[in-house]
Amino acid sequence: MKRAVAALTLVSQLAVVLSTGSLGVIAFAQPPPAETTPATAEAPKDPSASQALKSEGDKAIGEMRYTDALAAYSRAYEANPTWEIRFNRGRAAQFVGKYPDALADFEAFARDAPADVRARVPGIDKIIAEVRTKVAYVTIRCPVDGATVVLGDRILGTTPLAKRIGVNAEEADLKVTATGHESYVRHLALAGGGTEVQVDVVLAAVGNGLLRIESGTPGAIAFVDATRAGAVPVEVSVKPGSHDVGLEAEGYVGSSQTAIGAAGATRIVRFDLVEETPVYATWWFWTGVGLVVAGGVATAIIVTREKDPPTGDFSPGLVQVSRAPLLSF
Repeated sequence: MKRAVAALTLVSQLAVVLSTGSLGVIAFAQPPPAETTPATAEAPKDPSASQALKSEGDKAIGEMRYTDALAAYSRAYEANPTWEIRFNRGRAAQFVGKYPDALADFEAFARDAPADVRARVPGIDKIIAEVRTKVAYVTIRCPVDGATVVLGDRILGTTPLAKRIGVNAEEADLKVTATGHESYVRHLALAGGGTEVQVDVVLAAVGNGLLRIESGTPGAIAFVDATRAGAVPVEVSVKPGSHDVGLEAEGYVGSSQTAIGAAGATRIVRFDLVEETPVYATWWFWTGVGLVVAGGVATAIIVTREKDPPTGDFSPGLVQVSRAPLLSF
């Protein structure tokens, strides 16, 4: 009952009056004209079968059988890909909670559908804004090919994955598994509104462990056993035993500490760096400056005294008489 009430509330908020059919889906008595076919879709395959499937989807969504509606609309779109069916497929995906799929359909509809078809859904921008609040994007990078990536209860695929994947905005565990490697698990809090999150997955070989290096120092670069690991936070696969973890950042004093790696375990290593003291803030700098200034004053006095104005007397031997002949007129 709660599900039905919630669904009816959502429908009442998003249904488009007059320009669409019941429950906010686009309804046509006859198959839509050919010009409504998406420009990027294949040529129509079976319009009559597509229309029958669309009618089936319309009936299912009216009865709040949203999973059945989604299946019917998806098959209808395969038989004859029209913008009307794509919009309705997005509606069904929205109602079953597949928000990234719904958003993709709605955004394509708003962007590329012919003007006369878009005019049937004057509230499309509001629908898109509502669905986008429930969508986030993740980028999963993993150096191991063929690893299986699961987020919550959804299998995202195997590595290498697409650059960006739309997911529901929620808190969920990311799990990555690969033959010959320890499993990787990380809890993600995915905010809506199209927020993008990038995760660099490091899969430790069986028998190895992970060191996760964190720091509040901006721009800090981590090193493990003198090998650059990358900008923090970063995870590094290590063999069991002692490892030297170093941290460097411009404007900070570098530091290091020892971390113990354990097979199949993730150890968190966190430390911050201390800012370097500017040379002008040190006591010896200002002491040196004081000496230099005092020396400068003394020099100025000496130079000034060496250049006292002349008295007007000629010292013997300093004035030479010209040997040039005198001229007369």
